[in-house]
Amino acid sequence: MSNAAVEASTLAAFVRLVARVIADRGVDPDIVMRRSGIDPARLLRPGERVPRTAMTRLWSNAVAETGDPTIGLAAGGYFSPAASRALGLGWLASSNLRQGFNRLSKYNGGVTSGVTMRLVETDDAVALQVVPSGDETDLAAEAIDAFFTINARMCRLVTHRDFTPAAVYLRREDPGVGEAYRAALGVDPVFGSDHDAFQITREDALAPLPGADAELATELDRLSERYLAVLETGRMSASVREILEELLATGNPTLENVARVMQRNPKQIQRKLAAEGLSFRELHEQTRKAMALRFVRDPDVPLSRIAQMLGFSDQSNFNRAFRRWTGTSPGSFRKSATHDDG
Repeated sequence: MSNAAVEASTLAAFVRLVARVIADRGVDPDIVMRRSGIDPARLLRPGERVPRTAMTRLWSNAVAETGDPTIGLAAGGYFSPAASRALGLGWLASSNLRQGFNRLSKYNGGVTSGVTMRLVETDDAVALQVVPSGDETDLAAEAIDAFFTINARMCRLVTHRDFTPAAVYLRREDPGVGEAYRAALGVDPVFGSDHDAFQITREDALAPLPGADAELATELDRLSERYLAVLETGRMSASVREILEELLATGNPTLENVARVMQRNPKQIQRKLAAEGLSFRELHEQTRKAMALRFVRDPDVPLSRIAQMLGFSDQSNFNRAFRRWTGTSPGSFRKSATHDDG
């Protein structure tokens, strides 16, 4: 994987937080997720990840569908440490808040890749800055809201008190709901800043935490390091398949477009796929088939819509391809799958 677009993904556990808020607002989260290029059925798979571009669309669609600009704050309010795997649990076992911030800066790629968490220290303060590794426009303001709300919650959880940060800086413009930010973060953010940062006093940063467990924290760090290593050495086919799923839902799933997203040369992608015994054409076909099987099993998705989502020119072409893959029609497959589920 590259260090930019290919690895720019988020753990599905955080998508579920957004879905929960959307449902609370009386909107069907599955509809919003599908519109964003996210398959709801995949979210319960252990370790599942969602492309950050799709996550950014989800934030935008969630705000549009609910009319609520505080979606990020609300999603952060549902966070539990286990959602961020070993990183969140290591945070709980940290000796002080500075150590917790340092763990975030080192291992956050396992939660949301393509984003750098930078620890910035002065004589009287410690801050965690969020710095997108690529295009800043593909990191939603709501994602920053959620992250800083999670930070505030974690600080309160590990200190066992009503913790208040020294300051919060946001690049986003003021959405006009200051009371919601005060309730979630404990302070009035400085909107329109030139950076996103969550800042605490050095005294708070170095104060011993009651739940500190250095041995446990070290073991959890090893798990975080191992998970990051897996992400960084992932197979090219897995990376291409992830991007193909997104492009099939939005159009133009060509090798050239995949290469553009990955910021790689098309020939380089072909060479690496060949080393895995695959061609781009074969992987495209496999991905299309897997998505077709997944969507056809969902009775709420019209077959005509599936054909459109997978890039078929019409329903009959989709039917022929599906029969080639499975030996039966999409309609018959759906009836059989529904019967088996029942």
